[in-house]
Amino acid sequence: MKTYRLTITMTNGDQTSCLGIYSDGFNAVIAAITNFPNAMRISARRLP
Repeated sequence: MKTYRLTITMTNGDQTSCLGIYSDGFNAVIAAITNFPNAMRISARRLP
């Protein structure tokens, strides 16, 4: 399991970021889509 920083941009331009532990970046993005279905952009970066 790796630590990922998720950056979520909503349709009105607001941004938020959070940290989470996921098996890979794909699962991190799927979790963000589930929690923020109206997001305009989602970015997942693995942290060292």
